Amino acid sequence: MPSTEIVRFRPGQSTLARLPQPQRRGIQSNLLPQAGNVARAMHQYFGIDLNALPQMSDPQLAEFANRAQEMKRLRQALPILDQHFQELIEGQLEYEQFIQKFLKIGGKAAEKIDKGILDAYLLSIGYNNHLKLMSQQSATGAQKLNAEFQAAFSLNQLDLQTSLKLVQMRRQTAQKQIRDRIPNYQKQQQISEEQRLANQQRRDLLMNGTQQQGGIWGRFSSFFSGW
Repeated sequence: MPSTEIVRFRPGQSTLARLPQPQRRGIQSNLLPQAGNVARAMHQYFGIDLNALPQMSDPQLAEFANRAQEMKRLRQALPILDQHFQELIEGQLEYEQFIQKFLKIGGKAAEKIDKGILDAYLLSIGYNNHLKLMSQQSATGAQKLNAEFQAAFSLNQLDLQTSLKLVQMRRQTAQKQIRDRIPNYQKQQQISEEQRLANQQRRDLLMNGTQQQGGIWGRFSSFFSGW
């Protein structure tokens, strides 16, 4: 706003000196003061400070040209990079899926192999124990055969009378063992007969029920029913 101050005239002073001198005004934008956050976002996201443009030196302004050339060169490479990056990302995904697939297959196969190794180990232990048992039984059998051979050899060394006595004693022992078995056999036969009768009675009960004829009249009825 122009100044309204009254300037007193002095002799010898130029008329232009009495006029107010205009203030020097730099380049300014009328919109930026209203832009607010938008202008700040331009500076933050793109590195472009619109407020500082009028005060920038030529080297500073030339930096925008350098950045623009770099961006242009990058944009030219973007379609190629798009293919490369897509190939890299999709390839990495397929590779990881491939690894995951065969890790599962390999893990299950490894479990089966481990189980097979364990089974083979246990079979080996069992077979080794079997061989030890066979060896012990073989040694015991050899000792028994040797003892019998020694006994037979000693028997041959005895005279005939002594040999006959030994044979007689063995026969008596065998006969006694047979006699001892007879009562047990008879007892077993008796138990078998009792079991047979019990089974027969149970079968009759299941077939005829509890109302079956019994006692003497039942036996008479059974007797006459046979006529």
